[in-house]
Amino acid sequence: MARPGRGARDAEGGAEYGDALEKQMGFAETIANGLGYGGTHFRFLATGEHAVLEKEIWTLAPAASVAKPATYNLSPEKRTTLDFAIDHLAKQAPKPQEEIKLGAGAPYGQVLVDKQTCTLCMACVGACPESALVDGRDQPMLKFIERNCVQCGLCEKTCPENAITLAPRLLLAAQAKQEVMLNEAVPYNCVRCGKPFGTRQMVDNMLGKAHRPLDVRGRRGAEAPPDVRRLPRRGHDGKQGRDQHLGRKTVSATLTPLKFQPPEVPRMARALGTTRYLRGFSIPAPTPRC
Repeated sequence: MARPGRGARDAEGGAEYGDALEKQMGFAETIANGLGYGGTHFRFLATGEHAVLEKEIWTLAPAASVAKPATYNLSPEKRTTLDFAIDHLAKQAPKPQEEIKLGAGAPYGQVLVDKQTCTLCMACVGACPESALVDGRDQPMLKFIERNCVQCGLCEKTCPENAITLAPRLLLAAQAKQEVMLNEAVPYNCVRCGKPFGTRQMVDNMLGKAHRPLDVRGRRGAEAPPDVRRLPRRGHDGKQGRDQHLGRKTVSATLTPLKFQPPEVPRMARALGTTRYLRGFSIPAPTPRC
């Protein structure tokens, strides 16, 4: 790679551009050498003297290349064109490989997930700009398409549990274009309607961080602990975070400790209302003072 004019890397913005370009050329050289193509295929020349540039070019030694030229058309997307080029190099490679290790900052690689800390909150799926991380549709699963990953690191920075790490590499096997399971969990179903709304691990983590243990009554009428009671009944339509008032057919799975119970209201007061109930009492007049 030659860049004449503007002097060299000390020009405005030239140093950063040159360093970034050399780094990417190093990744390309690693891939070419890993596939068995010997020699130096990439070299960065930064000079403002045409005579020096010409001398450097003529001293370059030829490097090994493919025996059969490629016949694919270039794509408007640079990533797609690069995939075509790598696939052609892999097919014509003197030393075929399924995996080539790359250094940090490479645009190819895999995502590693710690299953012990991952709660499948899917924050990484929403942050991925290339759709490399996908969910399990109707199941609590996290899947990964390695060929789409550009190793931008957004998933690693977004994960609230710090369960994601990046591992740069170039995977040339067919698995690179397929969805690979990274993590899956047992769904947690609503205790009333039975519809899944989260993972058991996520719910367990939430309950573990609560100020005291909680319990709910399931469909089979499991007994609640003696120190909990029901709040006023509310209808539950089976959707997370939504309640409905369904009259006498309402149900509720919300419990609270006895410590926070309001004072008991007599049955008559509940039937008549507090105001009408209090009106039924005769209040004696105050005794006058002498």
